[in-house]
Amino acid sequence: MSIPALYSYLKRVCKEFLMNEWNSFWKNSTTGKHTKENLPLENLDLLISNKNVIYLLTNHLPFPAYLCRFKILNNPDCLCGEHGDVDHYLTSCMYTKDYHLLQPAVAARTHWTRKLCKNYSFLNRLKSICEISRKICDDLLRL
Repeated sequence: MSIPALYSYLKRVCKEFLMNEWNSFWKNSTTGKHTKENLPLENLDLLISNKNVIYLLTNHLPFPAYLCRFKILNNPDCLCGEHGDVDHYLTSCMYTKDYHLLQPAVAARTHWTRKLCKNYSFLNRLKSICEISRKICDDLLRL
């Protein structure tokens, strides 16, 4: 006599299988270096719907270093002269000085990122940083 599996059991098994496959692909992937520094393993507990947090994790738009990769800008540097990536705007750019954060140690970066993604004060700061960065990119495009 065969007993059918419970729906909850099948759902859990499928989820575990998919997460293992996803993490295996993620570990062997050669892209996403900046994201891997923040989140070495994929985790469904950290689903993100805030576009500014996605910018933070991926180091994509609206940063000069990202736009330079696609030849939209000729130079990856910020107006202040430093390399214009997300870490620069979060920690050292003179134009985002009011919103700066302390850079975490490499070992604590994953924990730091997970904590920040759920902090509303940080999300507002990050939104302001992205707006300033977007304005800087617009100014760089006009040059």
